[in-house]
Order: sequence, then C-alpha cells, then structure tokens
Amino acid sequence: DPGVERMIDDLADEASCGHGASALSGALEEAGIEDVKGLTSLDTELRAALEVYGLANDAALCAAEDADAANTQFLRRLSIDDNEELRVMFGHEPAPEPEVSAPMHQLRILARLAEDGRIELGVELADGEQILPTARHLPADAVGDEWRVSSDVELKENPIGKIRARRLDDGRVELGFLRADGEQVLPEIRYLPADTPAGVWSRSGEIEVPAAAVLE
Repeated sequence: DPGVERMIDDLADEASCGHGASALSGALEEAGIEDVKGLTSLDTELRAALEVYGLANDAALCAAEDADAANTQFLRRLSIDDNEELRVMFGHEPAPEPEVSAPMHQLRILARLAEDGRIELGVELADGEQILPTARHLPADAVGDEWRVSSDVELKENPIGKIRARRLDDGRVELGFLRADGEQVLPEIRYLPADTPAGVWSRSGEIEVPAAAVLE
C-alpha cells in the first residue's frame, strides 16, 4: 500500500541517527531495567522477524537522543552543567553518593608440620601466589586453646592481616585470620588433623580479606 510505504520511509528517515539500535541498552539501563541483556536479545530477534519494528524502535531512540541533546544545549545556555545542579534548583535532595565496595582478596590459610614439631603458617591467594610472614611458626609446645598470631601478612608491602592458630587438646590445630581492620575470620574448613604428615601444606577453606590501602 502506498500509504504504508510512505510511513516506512518516514520511519527510516527518523531512524537515521545511525546508532539507535546500539542505544537501546543504554536507554534500558537509564530506565533502571534489570534484564537489559534479555531485552536487547529479544529486540534483535524482533528486528530480524519484522523490519518495521526495528525502524520504529530506532526512530523512538533517535528522537529521545535528539531531545536529550536539545535539553543539554538549553541547560548549558543557562550555565547549568549537570543534572545534580538541576535537582537542587527544583528543591530535590542531592543524589546520594554511590557506595563503593572495598576490593577484596580471596585467600586460604596454609599450614604444615615441620620436622621439629612446629606448625609453619602462610596464605595462598586465589591466583596461587603464596605469602609467608616473617614470624610464622606455631611452637610445638604452645599451650592448648591459646591463640597465637603471626607477623603481618603483606601484599606488595601492605599488611592485610595476621594468621591465627592454636593447638587443641585433641591434637588438632585450629586456623584463623585477623584482618587488618581487626575483624577475626574463621574459615569453614580450618582444622589441621593431629596425624597430618610432616612437610605437606594443608589449606583452609577460602576467606575474603579487604585489600590494604596502598602506601604512598
């Protein structure tokens, strides 16, 4: 039908900004949509099945982009540089600062029995790197149920915490970690058996430790 053809031509002109389809994911994210990936995949399927759908969608996205550009230019003429300043002008509370999660290290505590009866301690990072603190041995005659701590475990010369260990009355050794912020962490798997063979590293369950601040 000639009328339909004209409509499609008009849509094609309106969708000629060149990146309407690629702007869809950005528009969905701005709208707070959770399943952005699923909707963009559906959009791809619909475009393949019905060409006019893609043209209509791109026309809407291009129109929104043009409106954003016009609004931005208008605000700049008013010497308003960002949305935060606009929010304050209309009496809204400033947007809260996004919470930034502290980077974390995943690691396991290492322990092995030395020939002299001491327990040597260390940590192993998720990438396999092993770190052995300077003071790292639990004495063979350590008093039962009394926690002992190693010297600092350092990553790139920055301390991330200390290893804790204690001998139990049944001969096992319990392992733990004292983070640099003072929090005590007990891995789910944390006991070295009483009959552990000498010279073999045993590993605890995995724990998370905050990354240390980089020294200036």
